[in-house]
Amino acid sequence: YIQGNSSPAGNNPPMTFAAWVRPASTSANTAYALAIGSSSETSRIIVGRNGASWRAEIFNSGGLARTIQVAGVSAGTWAHLVYKFINTGSTELFLNGGSIGTAAGRTLTNQDRVMIGAQIN
Repeated sequence: YIQGNSSPAGNNPPMTFAAWVRPASTSANTAYALAIGSSSETSRIIVGRNGASWRAEIFNSGGLARTIQVAGVSAGTWAHLVYKFINTGSTELFLNGGSIGTAAGRTLTNQDRVMIGAQIN
């Protein structure tokens, strides 16, 4: 995985993340494509797979605030994930070119970590 010790552009940056992912399994454990947030885990965005579902989660003040999720993970099959965060107004998750859901954004603070391929902890 890749880890950086600072956020891309401070707190609440508009951002788009895209990745090709190929899960080895659809087991119940979680695999992350992207995690951005604070090392204290009070504020973060997580994008990846949870069992057989693709999902994007936004945590704020230590609790789950928003989730976008869709079933359809196929082991050994490539998928294109795109996650869009536009400040606190909206977020959207795309799978293979189509939107799978939107959610209201949340205020994110103290973002001091960026991880690709792992969870912040």
